[in-house]
Amino acid sequence: MDTGGGGLAKASLGLKFLAAEDLSIDARTGYAASGGRFQARTLEVGLSYALDVAVFGKRGVTGGPVADSLRVYSWRTHGIAQQYTSVNTSMRNDCEDGAISLVGVKLDAFLGTSAYYLTGQAQSAFAGGVGGYSVGLMGIGYLSGPLAGTDVHVFVEALGGAAGGGGIKIGGGGVVQPSVGVLYDVSGNTGIEASVSRIRALRGDLDSTAVGLGVVFRFSTAGK
Repeated sequence: MDTGGGGLAKASLGLKFLAAEDLSIDARTGYAASGGRFQARTLEVGLSYALDVAVFGKRGVTGGPVADSLRVYSWRTHGIAQQYTSVNTSMRNDCEDGAISLVGVKLDAFLGTSAYYLTGQAQSAFAGGVGGYSVGLMGIGYLSGPLAGTDVHVFVEALGGAAGGGGIKIGGGGVVQPSVGVLYDVSGNTGIEASVSRIRALRGDLDSTAVGLGVVFRFSTAGK
């Protein structure tokens, strides 16, 4: 798409419906324009979850109705690097061959005290001759407890989303990427992880093994 230098501006108008106390659904329509010839009407549908985060003073929360109503939410954020190792000439418009390297971020939200979590990630290519290729994924994952008394965990994830750009043959843009990996706890709130996955376009030619490395930081928030 001819977006000129890549800059994009968008204006939109929408409605939001409060489906539950912290959950809302919204729909928006708008118009997007670039520095090039690309212009388009847009339509978006979204699902939002509102977080009420407690801010503690110097003395903290010492009990009573406020403290008793608080819940602790567990999160993880990741800095990730990933490489598509088996991209061949049939998967690219330029008919080149070779690996594609990406860098991105990932955020996990654990479901209560269970080992299951919701996850979302965004990555963009930085090497491999596919500048502009990006992928956004969401899904659910499972993290095991420590294995045999060590600091090692196993995790599995089921991911789906959209990808495009860089001359990669994605078809309509939809992709799926199941993943499995190991996590090593370096300290109480940090870790390193390694994973292997398979990314596949639903209607295109992309079908590649992907290996990844990441640095993990765990944190918690308190809310009602």
